[in-house]
Amino acid sequence: MEKQDHKLLEKSGADSKKRISKADQEIIDQVKKLPISEEKQKDIIATMEMYSGPIPHPKILVGYQALYPDAAKEIIENGLDESRHRRQLETARQKRRGHLAWESMILLVIVCLIFMGRFI
Repeated sequence: MEKQDHKLLEKSGADSKKRISKADQEIIDQVKKLPISEEKQKDIIATMEMYSGPIPHPKILVGYQALYPDAAKEIIENGLDESRHRRQLETARQKRRGHLAWESMILLVIVCLIFMGRFI
């Protein structure tokens, strides 16, 4: 039973290596080069957190909140406003593309009718 557990751990470790980005792998390699025990290296690697998004991780927001009472609320509102603004810009761009497509199609039809009229 222990051999199966060990093989499963090795397999999951190999699978997780495939999912690790190049930048993350570089960080892990740097931690492994540190002059500390292998146990501490594993602890550091096991506790690394990655987070991305328009709003900071809740743990980070707590730190901002400690510095400024309404910081977390303002950061969240700013992130929401940025998201709304980005969606509005994307919608406007899509509308412009749609109008350009229609205008191009109408112009193409007019040009085709002109050439057909000349050659008939």
